[in-house]
Amino acid sequence: MRKVVSILLFLVIGFFSLAAMKDGSYSVDGRTSGGWQAFMKMTVKNEKIINVQYDRKNSQGQLLSMSDKDFRDGSFALSRSLKSTQNVSTIENISNSELTNEFKTMANFLINKANSGQTGDFTLN
Repeated sequence: MRKVVSILLFLVIGFFSLAAMKDGSYSVDGRTSGGWQAFMKMTVKNEKIINVQYDRKNSQGQLLSMSDKDFRDGSFALSRSLKSTQNVSTIENISNSELTNEFKTMANFLINKANSGQTGDFTLN
């Protein structure tokens, strides 16, 4: 039974990894935690991620990256890693696992949207 599940999982992952991302702009708002709402914007051109912005904003629209150096450094490191590898599963975890997990969840969501060509703004529940 485990072999069947493993094979099916491998096939599903392979199918999605072979799908070409469609050019466009994609964005998602994530969960709010501690007064900050996570968001990610991603631009795809020629089937490649060319820009990623990951940050958090408060109710006044102020960015967490402007006031928290550790968050800013982590956000930039994760964004650079995604742009260079084009693959969420190869992104190395940074010291803040909550930040890494949130980033990966949002990136996978937007990559799935890009694979299906659904440009626009989304909300992650």
